[in-house]
Amino acid sequence: MEQWKHLQQSDAQLPPLLVKASFTKNGYSIRLTDLSRVWAEELQKAEIITRARARNCSIDPGEDAEQHGIFNEKL
Repeated sequence: MEQWKHLQQSDAQLPPLLVKASFTKNGYSIRLTDLSRVWAEELQKAEIITRARARNCSIDPGEDAEQHGIFNEKL
């Protein structure tokens, strides 16, 4: 499991945030917390492809493994 890391912010008025993320060839998991609340998103590969197509993403993660890897790098 990934470690929590401080999220760098340019707005000093925002509360400190911690983030942890895990990316695999089958999907990703992202968690964000301000130590009061936790926000999370987990998507599997098929859900990532559907979202990318719905948002007209210039990288098609459904095309092949290389494109999926590039897509994950940009997240």
